Amino acid sequence: MPAKRVRVGDKVKFLYGTIELTAEVVRDLGPIGVDGRQLVFVAVHSDEDEGGEVREFSMPAEELTVIESAAA
Repeated sequence: MPAKRVRVGDKVKFLYGTIELTAEVVRDLGPIGVDGRQLVFVAVHSDEDEGGEVREFSMPAEELTVIESAAA
């Protein structure tokens, strides 16, 4: 199983196409990806001028960079 783990509450960044987005990990789906990769749900909050919507989708943990860890 891959060693990289992210936790619920972590603030992360990742590339979405050519755009770097920041998000919060909202749910840990566990090691259900290919070869036991950890999958998580992330929430991306758009700016108020874009309607302030929240988009949630699943991402493999290995594609995320933690920018602020959740409190233990």
